[in-house]
Amino acid sequence: MEEAGEVGRAVLKTDLPEIKDGIGDMVVVLTNLAELYDLKIENCIASAYNVISKRKGKMINGTFVKNN
Repeated sequence: MEEAGEVGRAVLKTDLPEIKDGIGDMVVVLTNLAELYDLKIENCIASAYNVISKRKGKMINGTFVKNN
């Protein structure tokens, strides 16, 4: 959660180097978490994408809004 907070603060400041660093930190943390549960991060991403890719909607000001 600490890493997510860092990214959130960087986004609010539009601090691109910190956003980049924070995203990298989050990927490392999530990769370690996946390994802890004997999962592969690539499989977790593919599983989530399989669900998300079927959603219908559009981006509005950087936020995905689902169709009703």
